[in-house]
Parts: sequence; structure tokens; C-alpha cells
Amino acid sequence: HEDVANALETLYQDQRIEEISLSLARHYQVAGITQKAVDYLQIAGAWAVRLGASLQGIEHFTQALSLLLTLPEDTERQQQALQLQRSIGQAYDTITHTSPEAFEAYTQALMLARQLDDTRNIIHILCTLTGQARSSSRLDMAQRYSQESLRLAEESQDPELLMMANVSLFSLALGSGQYSEAVSYMDAFVSFYRKVHTELSLDDAYNLAIQLGSAGRVL
Repeated sequence: HEDVANALETLYQDQRIEEISLSLARHYQVAGITQKAVDYLQIAGAWAVRLGASLQGIEHFTQALSLLLTLPEDTERQQQALQLQRSIGQAYDTITHTSPEAFEAYTQALMLARQLDDTRNIIHILCTLTGQARSSSRLDMAQRYSQESLRLAEESQDPELLMMANVSLFSLALGSGQYSEAVSYMDAFVSFYRKVHTELSLDDAYNLAIQLGSAGRVL
């Protein structure tokens, strides 16, 4: 099985490798080369989601995660587990924005991001969980997540993270009818966004903020 997988890798050489990623994963799994099996299942999951087969993608991501957890625990394993949990959550999001399975996957991803002290992923996941909690009417929880994301973004002073946190709070305030607070968060988002994207006009930045906030999306 290892020889077959190696031959397939050589034949395709990264061209359309997604199309045979599931087959490669199976061969490497049978051969006992677990890390490569995990990697190709992750590719197969992403490929399935892109093709609109989200449930199949979730199945591949979940199997990859199960195999990954049989490997020795280290930082790289935690990082890949975080990626897989986020991918599971995102795949469920393509089906519905109120899935308890997505919320659980993001919660597990948040726990891993905290263990890794990965501020960027912590903030991104907190913003995503804010939207999840808001969609399921858990507004107190959404408020806690959003405020933590803003605190961490302010500590980092990273304009991209500050954009992310402020647009999340803008969306939450807008959906809760807190319009004055929503305007403040929108103004902050626009200010930070234009620091990063200097070519964008003020009107375009405000239009983007409204689009993201109304849709409950993060960058």
C-alpha cells in the first residue's frame, strides 16, 4: 500500500492531488503511515466541502481527527487538531448557522488555541462563536465572547485583529438593536480597515462594514 501511494504521489506531483487524496489516505492508513493518512484525509475533506458535499467533508475531517489523536501529543498535533476542528465547524456552517455540532467543534478549537496561546486563532474563533451564540439567541454568551475578542485584540494592537473584533461587536450590537453602540463599532472597524487597506475609499469601507455586520460574518 505504501508503494502504491508513493507511486500515485509521483504520478500526480501535486497536480489535481485533491482528486486522489482519499485514495492516498486509505493506502497510507493501511500501511500504518498515520500522519500522511491524516494529511490526505484533511485534503479530501476540504475538497469535498468545496464540491458542496459538506457531510462527506465532515466525515473525512472527523476520521482525520480520530487518527491524529492516536499520534504522540506535541505542538504540531495540537495545531492540526485545531485546524480540523475549525474545518468541521466551517463545514457544518455551510449547512446551517445554528448547528450544535459546529458550536462544539469551534469550542474545541478555542480550547486548543488557548493551549497554544495562539492569539490570532483565539480571536477569530471567539468572533465566530459570537455569531453562533447570537444566531441561537444566547446573547449573554455572545456578549462575553465578543468582549473577550476585543480585549485581546486591543492588547495585541494588531489592526487586522481589531478589525475582526469590532465588526463582530458591530454585528452583535446591530442585531440587538443597540444602534449607537453599533455605529461606534462600525466606525472603529472602518478606521482600522483603512489602516490596512489604504486604497479603499471611506464609502467602500463603510459599505463593507454594513455587509459583514448584517450577514454576521467575520473577516
